[in-house]
Amino acid sequence: MKKLIRIFIFIAVYYVMNIGERIELKAQNFQCAPAQTNTIIPNNSANLNLSENSVAVHPLNAKIVLSANNINLPGGVSAHVSVDWGVTWNPQTYNILPGSGFDPTAMIDLQGNLYVSYLGNGGVSVARSTDLGNNWSSFPLPNSSGADKPHSKVDNSCTSPYSGRIYCAWDYSSILFTYSTNQGANWITPISLPGSSPGHGVNITTDNSGNVYVMWPIHGREPTPYNALRFTKSSDGGDTWSPHVTINLQYSVTKSYSGWPSMSVNLQDGTLYLVYSGNTNGSPNFYDVFLKKSYDGGSTWSTESPINQVRTNDQVFPWISCDPISGHLACIYYDTREGAPSVKHAFVSISTNAGMNWCDMRVSTEGVGLATGDGSHYIGIEINKGIVYPIWTKSDINSTYRTIVYPFDVIPKDLNVQNQVYYGYNIIQSAKSISSSDVTIAIGSNTVFRSSESITLNPGFTMGKSSTFIAELYSCENLGIENTFAIDYYKNINRQDNETPLEYSLSQNYPNPFNPVTKINYTLKNDSKVTLTIYNILGQLVKEIVDSFESKGLKEVLWNGTNEFGNQVSSGVYFYKLTAGDFVDQKKLVIIR
Repeated sequence: MKKLIRIFIFIAVYYVMNIGERIELKAQNFQCAPAQTNTIIPNNSANLNLSENSVAVHPLNAKIVLSANNINLPGGVSAHVSVDWGVTWNPQTYNILPGSGFDPTAMIDLQGNLYVSYLGNGGVSVARSTDLGNNWSSFPLPNSSGADKPHSKVDNSCTSPYSGRIYCAWDYSSILFTYSTNQGANWITPISLPGSSPGHGVNITTDNSGNVYVMWPIHGREPTPYNALRFTKSSDGGDTWSPHVTINLQYSVTKSYSGWPSMSVNLQDGTLYLVYSGNTNGSPNFYDVFLKKSYDGGSTWSTESPINQVRTNDQVFPWISCDPISGHLACIYYDTREGAPSVKHAFVSISTNAGMNWCDMRVSTEGVGLATGDGSHYIGIEINKGIVYPIWTKSDINSTYRTIVYPFDVIPKDLNVQNQVYYGYNIIQSAKSISSSDVTIAIGSNTVFRSSESITLNPGFTMGKSSTFIAELYSCENLGIENTFAIDYYKNINRQDNETPLEYSLSQNYPNPFNPVTKINYTLKNDSKVTLTIYNILGQLVKEIVDSFESKGLKEVLWNGTNEFGNQVSSGVYFYKLTAGDFVDQKKLVIIR
């Protein structure tokens, strides 16, 4: 299951280390730079058009990216896969999903299965690939004849009791909703959501607690303008739903020109974000992108705040994504600030502080000639582990529409912190790993290390009086996914106390029983040669955690339940043994998988 592992270390000691020059390293210090390289997703025929784009990133392996597209306006639905962070894409012939199709949504689950929901064959279908897009199976959804504008979401939170469920909703005479618990093969009979009425642009998202959120505009069939949205949520995996909430919009929206609203959730704190493009002064070519937030699960929503920082032009078709690791926000939209109304550019705005401030950047190297019909109304974006994947449609001179993607980093993938002193409050983030050596947290300061795969504290990690250190690691265990593992133990955290411990001692581990990580504390009366080892009930060595000469004081290490080879040990009773000079003590611990 997925864990947010938070290790709190509170220390009240004298600070005796020479700090030296003040240095602060923050992941937020990135530059808003114009695009340099756009990648055209390859096709096998110059006569194929790509539009109505959707993008998904593997939740555990951000190198794997799925793009789903409409072909030939209208036509079938294609799927394309990248295994190198979106830099290159599968050059093979399109994986055409069965039937003619529209309105695709790309999804990838925790096991690496690819999904595309789409409108076709007289209703809504979901296609699934278990081999990175080489082969596809398609499953029609029940009672979806006459549907329009479906949207889907897979619950990829390992802490959710409904992890792995696929949700789908669409517009009919009301908003209909269904879900699958077996990877799309079967679906429950669709239900009508509370307060629903015809309205294009339904949108679904989920959080770490298993809540399902659905939002849609209140209006009839396009091009009817609208000034409000409806919102409802389910806390039991889609079986029952709360009464709907009406979200009033300050600015009116015309779907046929500005697109549909989009929604995302911060998996760390549950904040909901929605974006829409609203007409600010009545002019047909003057739309801005606005953000609304909810801190209470959608019951109440904030007033609008603008996302685009230049507001003298036209911004339309927004889509938003929230990074599950860092909480950073990324929003894509078309913008006329560098071109005529008929030739827009794709822009991305990034926020690293929950939408309070934004940085705009142009990601398209060429102007975007909007496709006819609904072709350009679908642009997408995904941000995962600090990597942003914007995707949009570009019209060539010969009126062929191409799908463009431009991946870029917001935070580093791997971060090596050396010889740093942190003052005040700091959040140090990376996409994959953090490794540190000779790091000091100053007196009364608070520092958070946050990553997705590993956090390693090497010798020389020192904490001052009344300082706090928090390590946050997001990982999924026992899923067979490469490069996902729990946090490793911490060694040599110097705790420089105002009183020398009177005796050697070994404390009971906490928590106990545990899964996946437990903390072991011990004290050293004098500078000593120390070993701390884990044994199974047969007395066989499982892992040697500490084998070094250590200074006197309070000590703390973590064990993540792995053996000497890095493999997870099985559930059961184990013993940990401390030897420090002539002092020897042993205690029992229990692992529950």
